[in-house]
Amino acid sequence: MIVTRTHILGGWRLHHVEELHDDNTITEPFTAVDGGLAYLQSGEVIVAWGGDAHFNAYFGNFELDTPAGIIRHRVRGGYNRGANGTVLVRKITVDGDVLTLTRDGDLPRLRLTWLRAR
Repeated sequence: MIVTRTHILGGWRLHHVEELHDDNTITEPFTAVDGGLAYLQSGEVIVAWGGDAHFNAYFGNFELDTPAGIIRHRVRGGYNRGANGTVLVRKITVDGDVLTLTRDGDLPRLRLTWLRAR
């Protein structure tokens, strides 16, 4: 399915985090996760999620590259000040009310699954 802005706008609740390994195994790096993600009509993105002792939160703008199946989060500010001004590139898929973002190339390779907030 080709992902468009209409598919992703709104709020999402973190459901699952997986770590993808080079030997094609998948592990769960956290025992419990929670978080929220919002894509706004204005083009802004707000993300906050955590698991065990890990926490990540940032805000900025998003840019959807529909033909490539990727989304870019241009970080303007957040919990990790070192990320300010960076561009986070993620593979994106949407299947109904399930959105998946995969960090590929950067280590660790994580796949975050989000459910549409109702």
